[in-house]
Amino acid sequence: MLKIFCEGIGDQVFIADFIESQFPIRFERIQEAKGSRSLVIRNDEIEIVPIDGCKKINNIVIKQLFTNNTELGGKNLLIFDADFTGVNGNNGFNNCNNTIENLKKHEKYPIDFFHFLWPDNTNDGLFENLLEKIIPNEKLSVINCIESSQTCLKSLSGQHPIKVPGVKEKINSYLHLFSQSTKLIDRRYNSDFWHLSPSECGELQMFKEFLSAHLNLNESSQLILS
Repeated sequence: MLKIFCEGIGDQVFIADFIESQFPIRFERIQEAKGSRSLVIRNDEIEIVPIDGCKKINNIVIKQLFTNNTELGGKNLLIFDADFTGVNGNNGFNNCNNTIENLKKHEKYPIDFFHFLWPDNTNDGLFENLLEKIIPNEKLSVINCIESSQTCLKSLSGQHPIKVPGVKEKINSYLHLFSQSTKLIDRRYNSDFWHLSPSECGELQMFKEFLSAHLNLNESSQLILS
């Protein structure tokens, strides 16, 4: 089986929707329980698994998911935010990339996988930075208004103890203004609000090339692990 490990449910849903839009692959989506915030997204050959961030990989239980799949002849992919150097989380592309590469060479618990770091596997950034790039042109005027509001709030942050909304809040505001659910479990990346065409977004093209290298579909559209 091909197991795609990602940070959270937002990434999980996006990866599934993007794969379905670009490849002859379909997934089953199962909400684990009524009101649950978690999804099972899989088919007979592929499963997309959220593991809540890079630090969780050091958890022995998480590592076992990787090693068990490898021992059964499967392949592991890891898709995380690069984040920003000296600012947050994974500390930027170079730091995050080095941390992840070291996991593969860990003396006691090495794990086998290939990885891609949002937004483009080259630069610092977040999954939401990619989402900004795929908002349809006809809706960019709405994004411009949201950004103007963010700039105004930033100018007031020295006068008031306020939290200035970032890119994640921008994406939520964009959806909310169009009466779309901001719950990640409800999100679907349809053409009304997102352009999933790699030809229109270099970051998406890089992501598709990464997936293509590992999906290895044969002529009958069956997944081949190699």
